[in-house]
Amino acid sequence: MGMLDKMNKMRDLKKMTDEINKLEFSATSKDGKIKTTVKGDFTVKSVELDPSLMDGSMKIEAIQKLVVDTLNRSISEARGTVQKKTQQMAKDMGIGFK
Repeated sequence: MGMLDKMNKMRDLKKMTDEINKLEFSATSKDGKIKTTVKGDFTVKSVELDPSLMDGSMKIEAIQKLVVDTLNRSISEARGTVQKKTQQMAKDMGIGFK
């Protein structure tokens, strides 16, 4: 592989990384009161809480568990999609995964 080919592959990898990092994945709690969003690089973009959660009817531990569960679902969705997209992009670029 020549130097130009290596430089092109590096450019393609950077482009692929940039595309993945722009992706967003959201999950909502079963009761619809919590929504979390993570980005393709697995950083948390947002956690939205329904104001009714702060009325004192739920223990803080229950709210924390709902947030963690919802966030984990967002991350799980991101992980699966990023893996598939990475494999497809690599295949398109002629880089094999085994």
